[in-house]
Amino acid sequence: MEMKLKDFFIHTYIRLRSFSLVWLARLIFNFFRYRVIPVELFIKIQYKKRMGFYPNLKNPQLFSEKLQWLKLNDKRKLLVNCVDKYYVREFVKVAIGDKYLVPLLYATKDVSEINENNAPDIPFIIKVNHDSGGVFIVKDKNIFNFENARQKLSSALKTNYYYQSKEWPYKNIEKRIIIEQLLLDEHGNIPNDIKVHCFHGKVEFVEIMTNRGSIGGVKEHCLTRDFVKQPFLFSYPQSSMPLEVISNWDEIMDLAEVLSHPFNYVRVDFYNVNNKIYFGELTFYPHSGYDMLLQPRNWDLELGNKLDLRR
Repeated sequence: MEMKLKDFFIHTYIRLRSFSLVWLARLIFNFFRYRVIPVELFIKIQYKKRMGFYPNLKNPQLFSEKLQWLKLNDKRKLLVNCVDKYYVREFVKVAIGDKYLVPLLYATKDVSEINENNAPDIPFIIKVNHDSGGVFIVKDKNIFNFENARQKLSSALKTNYYYQSKEWPYKNIEKRIIIEQLLLDEHGNIPNDIKVHCFHGKVEFVEIMTNRGSIGGVKEHCLTRDFVKQPFLFSYPQSSMPLEVISNWDEIMDLAEVLSHPFNYVRVDFYNVNNKIYFGELTFYPHSGYDMLLQPRNWDLELGNKLDLRR
């Protein structure tokens, strides 16, 4: 028995020490990778890792290359406000009016305020204003684990998304947590996203996302401004769901062009719920510029030709 206990402590010590060394090595490696390596070199390494070749950043031709160029060179304050999910509301309000905004129910910098007392009684969504993804969908607050949410939100507030993506506008955002009304369609489902890709203030193509939260994962339709199917896919596999005509399609396209006017390129997201249009977000580097599906691949160049960096 004494030998077994001795072996147990020896093996546990070795495992803990090994874990500590691995953790320390990973910590040092990530610090070097995210904080020490020059931004341009970081982008080149990540691009090569995902795309299979190094980007041409001096004379970019591909759409994915031009998005990397914009990361490095377009550093207007307006971009910071527009990727901030809290402050972008003011930009939208001025540009097209606040009737298109999803109702904001709560905002705070203090994670402890995310609790049952401050949560609304209607379905809502909790998210931070400074990263991509990482949301909590709450249809019934009485069965929602607020403690778990606070732990994850606390971690998110300590994370600077810029260091992982090198998307410059995220670097200096004043972090906060926001609670918005959860949009649901007439069947109680989360509505499809309508992602409008605008080049120099004009709609170039639109993704309609389907199957969100369903078996098989997200799918998409890619369309022109005139609601004609495009010969490529941008982010996800082709959707098999029937494509229904959207009654206020032209209004959505017009709104996207108004919001995109100040930018060389931006993706403007909307939701259409019971024929009411809601603004979603502005995205300047979809999939960080190198994790796009984009099939056939020649469309990387086709789209690149539509983005003029000299403007």
